[in-house]
Amino acid sequence: MLRQFILFILLLTFISACSQNGKEVSNTVNQKKDSVKVSQEKTKGPLIKFETEYKIIGNVLQGSELSYKFEFTNTGDEPLIISNVRTSCHCTVASYTKTPILPGKSDIVKLDLDTEMLGQFTKDIVVYSNALNGYAEEIDQARALLKIRWVVVEEIGENTKKPE
Repeated sequence: MLRQFILFILLLTFISACSQNGKEVSNTVNQKKDSVKVSQEKTKGPLIKFETEYKIIGNVLQGSELSYKFEFTNTGDEPLIISNVRTSCHCTVASYTKTPILPGKSDIVKLDLDTEMLGQFTKDIVVYSNALNGYAEEIDQARALLKIRWVVVEEIGENTKKPE
C-alpha cells in the first residue's frame, strides 16, 4: 500500500510539473507573438525604394551637359521626407524635392555632372531621409547610398554620348 501511495504522489508531481511547463511554453509563444506585433509596428512608416542604386553612364564628350535622375518610390504607408542629399565631390550637384512624398508616389534625385575634366569618375551620393529602411539605426539618420560612374573623353567615338 505504501508503494502505491508513493507512486501516486510521484504521478501527481509529474503531472503538476508538466502542467507548469505547458504554461511556460504557452507564455513563451505569447511573448513571441507580442514581439512579432511590435516588429510589424516598427515597419509602419515611410520606406524608400530606388529604381536603381548604381548607374554607369559610359563615355561623354568633354564640355557637354550631363545629368542623371535616380527615381524612387515611397513604398511605405507614411509620407517620406528627404532632408538632405550629399555628394562626394563638387563635380556632382544634387537637387531633390523638399516636400513630403506621399505613400505610393514617386519622385527623383537629379544629379548634374561635371564634364570639364577628362577621365573616369565614380561618385557616391548619400540620400538622408526619414525612411525606416536606411542603413543607420536612428530614424533621423536614415541613409540610402547611390553610385554613379561616367568617363569624360575629348573625341566623339561610337560609345560617346553627344551633347543635347
